[in-house]
Amino acid sequence: FGSRYKREGLWASKLHRSMSSEMSAATSGKIQKDVTGVVADGDVEVALPEPVDAGKLETEVEAAKNRWCCMRTRRRRRCCCCVSLSSFFMAVAVTVCLSLLWPQDPEWTLKKLELLDEAALTAFVVAMGEGYESISDDAELPDLEFRTEVELTNPNRLGGSTALGEFKVFFNDKQLGSGTCAPVVVEPLSNVTLHANVSVQLSPAIFKDIAKEVMENNLKLTVQVSGSTAVTGPLGIPLTCGADCNIHTSVIEVMSPATRQNVIESKECTYKYIL
Repeated sequence: FGSRYKREGLWASKLHRSMSSEMSAATSGKIQKDVTGVVADGDVEVALPEPVDAGKLETEVEAAKNRWCCMRTRRRRRCCCCVSLSSFFMAVAVTVCLSLLWPQDPEWTLKKLELLDEAALTAFVVAMGEGYESISDDAELPDLEFRTEVELTNPNRLGGSTALGEFKVFFNDKQLGSGTCAPVVVEPLSNVTLHANVSVQLSPAIFKDIAKEVMENNLKLTVQVSGSTAVTGPLGIPLTCGADCNIHTSVIEVMSPATRQNVIESKECTYKYIL
């Protein structure tokens, strides 16, 4: 019995050592596969950082210098400084030139309004007194011809010469008249007198609409004027100037030649400039 027990004990001891060796080898193989480094105390591996590649580091530094080529030498630093200052002063110069030379909206004031045929106006006054509703739709109404003088203020530091200007007069999107403005030379920062002729053609339907508007609004009437003209600026540069205005009038002022220049009570205009 004792001999048999001893043999079994020796077999178990060998089996234990064999299993321990295999486990140790497997563990060691896994560690060596997953971790790179050096062996410490025979069985523990310690990970170490990869060594720095001096050539690669030098390449990265050189690339950084190339990205900042202005800073590589003193001469280049001065060159880049001059370029930056030149760009800055150029931007300032462009801003100043735009503020000085870009077209600013003009102002205008009616100075004179002359009716060429007073008898034509009398026909409308009589029609208003007798009742505008009674006018037949096929009635012939006389044209109203006006000659005007307008003072134009040019706030720009550049002047120019205008061609013949043309404009139209509307009431509620219905055209009731048209006109032309004579060519003129406009000096920089100056006032100039414009001469315009206006012709008003009222059909019975439009006259009734205007008469109703005037009677319901205390003899006030708002009309729209839209026009444009070609302008030749300095160095022969062509420019088209346009204007759209809402003009609020007091019709009673038209009745007397002495007060006609006061017919416009207020106005709102928008201007456009096309190269």
